[in-house]
Amino acid sequence: MLPLLLASVAHAGACCVGSTSSMPTRVGECEHAVVGLSAGGELSTMRWDRDLKVRKSSMRDDALVSSISAGYRLDRRWQVGLSVPFRLTHRAVGDLDGWGGGVGDMSAQLLWDPVEERPRIAGESAPAVPIFALGVRAPTGRDWQASERTLQEDVTGLVGPGVRASMWMERTMDRVPWRLGASAEVGFSNLGPQPSVSAQGAVGHYFGTRWTAMLNSSIQMSWAQLGVKDIGSWRTDLGAVLVHGAALRWRVSGYVNADVPVPGLGRSTMQHARAGITAMKVF
Repeated sequence: MLPLLLASVAHAGACCVGSTSSMPTRVGECEHAVVGLSAGGELSTMRWDRDLKVRKSSMRDDALVSSISAGYRLDRRWQVGLSVPFRLTHRAVGDLDGWGGGVGDMSAQLLWDPVEERPRIAGESAPAVPIFALGVRAPTGRDWQASERTLQEDVTGLVGPGVRASMWMERTMDRVPWRLGASAEVGFSNLGPQPSVSAQGAVGHYFGTRWTAMLNSSIQMSWAQLGVKDIGSWRTDLGAVLVHGAALRWRVSGYVNADVPVPGLGRSTMQHARAGITAMKVF
């Protein structure tokens, strides 16, 4: 998560500039608002087939991605966030080669932090705290039904709007922060509901007063109805995030992430390697 003001001098600086969350709109308890701009890239590597095996892919599916995000803390327990993504995709197979992109699906989120996390004091326990979030996704991007390209490289969003709910447990006031959670989303389209679920985990370390490093992993499963046929896919990824910042002023984070190329950890989807950077102004 984004910074927390700690009672311990040794940890206060690190937590007030670090981030144990992949959400750029997360606002720390000692902050009022954040505004962020991110940019990165995706490179296709292999693919998982319907039999859960890793195969080479004849298609290139690469992209440049970016987003503008903002978050505002309403009070100690509630905050809101907004994110607008952008995508430029390159796809090629055989003699076909094309570029396309544009604005993606805009999303908004309401986050509830009902329990104030306490620092660990000698002789006393310091439990993790729950976080809850409810979000909506607006179909501001172009979905595959509206695509005008043969390879659908102009697709930037999903079909119809969606609703997302998330819950996780986290502990951020120790030298080793961690979080573990799950989320579910349902998209609504003319083809019927499009559900997806995911589970995420992360663990990291504070270095001094300005650096935070995190390792994270997730598994994501989704289902789509195409006519009378249900198609399911899933993927497992592994990544790392490094954050540097100055308390109540700014944060810069960089990330690397890749789908794990192991049979059985994915189905019916391309594998990608990703990297990017996010700059956040803190108010």
